[in-house]
Amino acid sequence: MVDNDPTTTYNNLAKYPINGNNYVGGTTPAIECNLGITTPLCGLAQMPEAPGALGSNVLTAISTWVQCGSPNN
Repeated sequence: MVDNDPTTTYNNLAKYPINGNNYVGGTTPAIECNLGITTPLCGLAQMPEAPGALGSNVLTAISTWVQCGSPNN
């Protein structure tokens, strides 16, 4: 993650693999299982770690973004 540089952050996450899947982008982005939106949880601890749980509205927004192809927007 690069502060104030969303393009570099996105590009870094798009290249970051978890269990053979890119973290964002692609057909099965690992971000969903890492956040607990889908199961299994990628063999990793669900993020964010407590006490920073995300609300259902944020998880829905992320899931919708992923279903739209995780565009770099």
